[in-house]
Amino acid sequence: MIVAFRSLFSSQYEGGANWLEVTLRCLGTLPQPPECLVVDATSESLPESLRTAAHVQAVPLEHVAESRSTRLVKKVARRVQNRSWENPGITKLAEEKKVDLWVAFAWFAELGTQRPLLICYPDFQYRYFPQLFDAAAIRSREEQWDFVAENAKGIFTISETTGNDALKLHPQIENKLYVCGFPPMFEMSDLELEPEAIRRKYSLPERFFVVSNQFWEHKNHLLVLRALDRLKREGNEPPVIAFTGRPYDQRRPEAFSELLRFIHEHDLHDACRFFGVLPRSEQLALIRAAEAVIQPSRFEGRGAITEEACLLGTQLLCSDLPTHRELDLPNTIFFDPDDEEFLAELLRRSYPHSMRDAEGIAADSARLAKAYGENLIKIFERVIAR
Repeated sequence: MIVAFRSLFSSQYEGGANWLEVTLRCLGTLPQPPECLVVDATSESLPESLRTAAHVQAVPLEHVAESRSTRLVKKVARRVQNRSWENPGITKLAEEKKVDLWVAFAWFAELGTQRPLLICYPDFQYRYFPQLFDAAAIRSREEQWDFVAENAKGIFTISETTGNDALKLHPQIENKLYVCGFPPMFEMSDLELEPEAIRRKYSLPERFFVVSNQFWEHKNHLLVLRALDRLKREGNEPPVIAFTGRPYDQRRPEAFSELLRFIHEHDLHDACRFFGVLPRSEQLALIRAAEAVIQPSRFEGRGAITEEACLLGTQLLCSDLPTHRELDLPNTIFFDPDDEEFLAELLRRSYPHSMRDAEGIAADSARLAKAYGENLIKIFERVIAR
């Protein structure tokens, strides 16, 4: 089986890139993995975990700037031929490699509609929080979803919640819709760093919490800051919070500055540490060293950090969302994403540190990875058979 995946490794879409990396790694655990082509990628752009994988090949594409007249000719040609234009590099790849299936996260740009396409659709956040999107972005996403629902030969979502949302919008896709959530994937090399050594490296106290999200507005970092401020106003010393993730929201570039302003105005500097995007092994070591991971998000298509924290054995304090509830996360404490008072109370409590060793974590991860790879291959086969 030859499967072509649309690359996300050069984008700033961390969630999509994480899904693609985990998916390719999990497929590689199978006795006979498919040949996986990563379209519009170079070997250098692949994550280190995939650069030497025998079943993965990066395939660069050439992008040519188009004039308005060229786009008009293509539009007319699409109508006459009843098929969409595609990048000539994709056409060449399809002919040379005899690709069985094309797979993408949300969208496969420059792929003709005549190709057998399987889409992993992440979520419908724009319908739940339209205030976070401008009118053009909402229109673009609606058109994108309508196109996917009509043209994709298969669609799978990473949660039951998103799958139900998809069916509400297009009930006719039921016979080609699948749910296939991707698991946390940790190999021994990801877990080789000593948690206490990384804690000391970043000058963190023995008692600290972690928030490991990108700084998009819907991730709700402000709730954590308000909870810290409440503790301080009540005469309690706020715990230290280690924030990781890219400090930028492309929809609201001023959002991170507003968080910093809140910290300054409420004198929370000693409680807040910002580390940006850490190397993966350091991020995991930091989570293992923490008393708890806080996931305050108002919306998730699945929420990978929740499953990662649980597999690593770290206490999880989690916003009460349908996507989080369906994961059946062990020992998780849920809170309303608007309830700063209850979160402040949770931050006052002490939690035991993770007692899980690297060998146990890696073994459970390998089991989950194999199950995901097997499930995904079954979906591939069904879509190809259609």
